[in-house]
Amino acid sequence: MHRYIRTFALVGGIHMLAAAVLLSTYLRRAETQSAMALAEGHNVALARSLGNAMRERVRELMSDPDRRPGHQPPVADFHRDVVRQLHGLDIVKVKIYDLRGRTAFSTEAKQIGEDKAGNLGYQLARAGEVASELTFRNKFSAFEGVIEDRNVLSSYIPLRGTDGAIESVFEIYQDVTPLLESLSHWQWAQSSAIFGAFGVVYLLLLMIMRRAENVARQRHDEAVALAADAARAESANRTKTEFLATMSHELRTPLNAILGFSDMIHSEVLGPNGNPRYREYAGDIHASANHLLDIINDILDMARIEAGRTEITLSTVSLPHFAEWAQTMVRTQAEAGKVTLRTRLDPALAEFVTDERMLRQIALNLLTNAIKFTPAGGTVTLSLSGAVADHLSVTVEDTGVGMRPEDIPRALAPFSQLDNSLSRKHRGTGLGLSLANRFVGLLGGQLAINSAPGRGTRVTVTLAVRTDALAAAA
Repeated sequence: MHRYIRTFALVGGIHMLAAAVLLSTYLRRAETQSAMALAEGHNVALARSLGNAMRERVRELMSDPDRRPGHQPPVADFHRDVVRQLHGLDIVKVKIYDLRGRTAFSTEAKQIGEDKAGNLGYQLARAGEVASELTFRNKFSAFEGVIEDRNVLSSYIPLRGTDGAIESVFEIYQDVTPLLESLSHWQWAQSSAIFGAFGVVYLLLLMIMRRAENVARQRHDEAVALAADAARAESANRTKTEFLATMSHELRTPLNAILGFSDMIHSEVLGPNGNPRYREYAGDIHASANHLLDIINDILDMARIEAGRTEITLSTVSLPHFAEWAQTMVRTQAEAGKVTLRTRLDPALAEFVTDERMLRQIALNLLTNAIKFTPAGGTVTLSLSGAVADHLSVTVEDTGVGMRPEDIPRALAPFSQLDNSLSRKHRGTGLGLSLANRFVGLLGGQLAINSAPGRGTRVTVTLAVRTDALAAAA
């Protein structure tokens, strides 16, 4: 990132400097042109003023046939009158040309009679336009004497008669040195302000970039730290998952032996136990081992899901048989809890394509959970319906204790149980709803819970038929 700041500082500085120079140059040129246009306007006004004031005498000069270089006009006092008109102005020379380009008058007498017909400025004025040129003169012969190192603006100005026709051409020389010097001071101040403003903007941008760099570096460090934490958490979670999967698998082997031997003792396969209490104890051992096996199976299923080892096996499920199986699996639990079990099946539903093992696990977990949290005398209902042919809705509704809406996320979290009397009575892993939700997700469906304290709970699972996956698998 620091390299980008250096690049920005170099490139941005060059661009800012170039922009300031271009803007300053443009403004200097525009202001100089404006000042010269103003000076040209003064020359035009002076020429017309002289022409109108001395129109007859100018015509007399135009009619003098004897105009040779150095020849004094017949009206000798014309020069004095012109000089008197120019007193106090910045005009340093005045010339008047006739319509053939001959110099009829000049405040520098030796220039009278010169031929200016080939001069571009004269030609433009003869065509009716005003033409001006700014030049720097090391030495210049003004009517008041020789001047040095001056900026002179010479303007060729057509002078028209009362009928609108051009009668003569005036050339006015104006010393614009004071004007340009004053303008130069102003332009330097203006350029300094421009460079200062661009400098402030550049410094502000540099500060913003520096701040952005610090923020970006901080965000980068935070992202690296978060990535490291996430990697450690993932590693820890993977280790935990592998541990749970291994331990669950290892625990199932001795549990199967406990279940087998306790069942043999309880059934007195090898002969009478001798004491009726032993048969009762064997039944307790068998029930406890079954409960522990259910817990281990739940943990193993969750570990497999988190480890990404769960595979989907699609098949065609007979929904009437599925509903009958689900009711059979939880009937003993419902009878023990004195809970009425009901099943509702949409007659239009016959078969559905999905993973049958997962579908059974979803229904079994939801039903077991509903029966567990429904007091004696309550009802648990399993409903199977389809809004359209390619969708299946599995709904488990109970009249149990219910829960608050804000507790639903906790109920869906793994290894979490709500703090109420029934949850304390029926201890378990708290994986029932969480596992059902995970299986629903693997099947591409949705699980929704609607519940309220004292009003029971309704869990609805919506699944889409997996015919595409089935075709791909085939």
